[in-house]
Amino acid sequence: GHARNRGQQEARGKYYLCIDSDTIYPPYYIDMHLKQLMKPGVVASSSLWSYVPDKDFPRYWMYFYELFRDIHLRIQSHKRPELCVRGMTFAYNIRYGREVGYRLDIKRGEDGSMALGLKKYGEIRFITGRRARPVTSTATLRQDGNIFNAFKIRIVKAFKHLSNYFFRKNSYKDEESNLVK
Repeated sequence: GHARNRGQQEARGKYYLCIDSDTIYPPYYIDMHLKQLMKPGVVASSSLWSYVPDKDFPRYWMYFYELFRDIHLRIQSHKRPELCVRGMTFAYNIRYGREVGYRLDIKRGEDGSMALGLKKYGEIRFITGRRARPVTSTATLRQDGNIFNAFKIRIVKAFKHLSNYFFRKNSYKDEESNLVK
């Protein structure tokens, strides 16, 4: 949050594209986001992403994991696009981003919180094409141990939050465990 707020403060352009140092971006990544951001009424965009497979997360299993995750995110993006935003694939109109600002009082989810704040200014587009799909490490999945645990944890969470597919939401309750103390 601190780094992204500082970046917004220093930026001189109309749009702010988040780029992470541990992620590989395809050649048309920026063009695909700008194409969406320049459309009337669009204030932000986010895209799908892939993981670099390795011996613990083989390509075959990652294919199925990403397939189901992508279906889940595509459906969820219609009512709650803010839940599909990841910092490594996020772009927005900087004018509105400066008004909203990144939250500094939470440990994770500051990009989704920014997207939630941006919704009042316009639409958040979810880009599903390969030309805007970066590749990143499996570090977040490794926190769950292995591909099967990561998949199981996310399936359970998706079923617990089925309303994400059907209802819009304009605010969320902070979890105590996610607050910076």
